[in-house]
Amino acid sequence: MKRAVNKPNSQVNKSVEDPELDTTIVDVHVHIFPDRFFDRIWKYFEKHYWPVAYKKYAHDLAKILRTRVSRYTTLCYAHKPSVARELNEFVLNYAQKHPEAIPVGTFHLEDKDLESYVEEAVSRGIKGFKVHLEVQNFDPAHPRLRYVYKLMAEAGCVLHIHSARTPVPCEWTGVAHFRRVVKMAPDLKIVVAHGGYPEFEEYLILARDHPVYFDLAMVGVDFPLIWDIPETQIETIARFPDKFAFGSDFPNIPYQWEKQVETVRSWNLGAEAESFIFWRTAATIYGLPSGKRMESRINQ
Repeated sequence: MKRAVNKPNSQVNKSVEDPELDTTIVDVHVHIFPDRFFDRIWKYFEKHYWPVAYKKYAHDLAKILRTRVSRYTTLCYAHKPSVARELNEFVLNYAQKHPEAIPVGTFHLEDKDLESYVEEAVSRGIKGFKVHLEVQNFDPAHPRLRYVYKLMAEAGCVLHIHSARTPVPCEWTGVAHFRRVVKMAPDLKIVVAHGGYPEFEEYLILARDHPVYFDLAMVGVDFPLIWDIPETQIETIARFPDKFAFGSDFPNIPYQWEKQVETVRSWNLGAEAESFIFWRTAATIYGLPSGKRMESRINQ
């Protein structure tokens, strides 16, 4: 039976508090970088992918996000060795200034001081680390990472990993290497970016027995170069909504942030499933307050 599709909700950007779902929105796939990093990222995107809709620096992005979500992550990634410590320092300081931000830093396998700066970041309250294998191009299950993952798991930190083979695969992307990570660190909470596309079903098998979750950033959005989502996979999301969290890939997207919210709502999953996707799954992943105790800063 064909699933009915909701019309886009034109009111979606007016309040974090959704009167229909009686909840808030958490965006688990937001990028925050120092200015010079953003400049390089935007230059690359506009050369290879698309024009970026929100070319604003971190302080201005905070103002935009405050009108749309209650909490959001600060995903960053070290595109080369020697910059991860700086990026971790940046997101930790950013989160102090913007308490609605969930500080998520990064690491790079080739850093000599990898273990020490991960220990330091964890001790200062970082909530997770982002790895972007397409950009960083290292083995995510390298033996050196065993200690890092153990430290993260014990501290309740999250590994947010872009291991999907989209948009451009590399030697270390794909579910086969991700499976090695899960085997190495079976108790580590992991968020797979972009739903793991195109290997959605293969990733989901691992999620059934491990604390593996998925963000839905860019999934199903009607835009050239964005992967479509089959009806059968929408039905899977409806069956396991506690494994999926809302994400947007803000600010490096070629359309308005609201388009991702409208896309999720067009799947007609129902209020209960949407409550998981828009905030409850994120609350589980990052240990956030639930329901009305989740702080909204829209009017502050």
